[in-house]
Amino acid sequence: MPIDDHVLYAYSIHGRNHSGDVIDYSALIRGLGLNSSSFQYFFDGNPNETLAVSGDIYPRDNIWELRFHQEILLDRADLQSPFRSLIKESSLFVDPDSRFVAIEKHRNGLDSLQISSFLQTLGRVSGFDPDLIIDLNPVISESFYQELQRYVRIRAVSLMMSRPNFNWTDNANEITDLAELSNAHSVEIKMSAPRGRWLSMDRGIVYDIKQLLLNKIGPLKSARVVGFKAVDGRESTLSSNSYHERKAISIEEDSSREERRSNLVREVKHFLVSFEPVAR
Repeated sequence: MPIDDHVLYAYSIHGRNHSGDVIDYSALIRGLGLNSSSFQYFFDGNPNETLAVSGDIYPRDNIWELRFHQEILLDRADLQSPFRSLIKESSLFVDPDSRFVAIEKHRNGLDSLQISSFLQTLGRVSGFDPDLIIDLNPVISESFYQELQRYVRIRAVSLMMSRPNFNWTDNANEITDLAELSNAHSVEIKMSAPRGRWLSMDRGIVYDIKQLLLNKIGPLKSARVVGFKAVDGRESTLSSNSYHERKAISIEEDSSREERRSNLVREVKHFLVSFEPVAR
């Protein structure tokens, strides 16, 4: 039986403007849909590049799907390729009442940075906020935190994070304050211990990374740790890029397109809901 395979990657959405105002995410997403069951935008800009964004709304599961289709015309004089253009496609699934979104790439696909940039432009041209700034940060699996806890000595750490729009940790706030004064959008930090010594485990950068990982909605874009675990004496590297939350979905192709899409959207909904905090 033919199977249609999909792979989803989870992100948290972050928005602000130049004044630092908190964004109403639900209003932003609902505004893109223009209260219709489907919508489409075209962007004007580079004559050698076109971008179309189309979408559908699935009221039953409260999911918005935005399909990004980018076509870049190639200079055939400089290329041996028989193709006239390069096409990139990705889908963004959003629950307007949640801070979590899912990206499915098609073909070579658009990455999260491109999608957040296009989403930002959509929010601006639709009249939501002319100064809107959007970030999509990966949802990092709890397994990364658990693996980090196994390290007893850490020699070096590097991380990248975006400017958040509310408090995280004292150190993170100081860093993002500096980013704001510098008019920077993101911050990259690298720290290493002196030769023969190790970074502090209960304060500073290692402690802050652990605290940031406790919240699925955070400013971390990536984190990398080099050190030693308790179980062996070999140095190893731990990267959050290998712990990005994802979900593989297989849909039987013998059903109608509407049924296949409905099944996919239902799985997307379950995927996004799984990251919401459990009420106690």
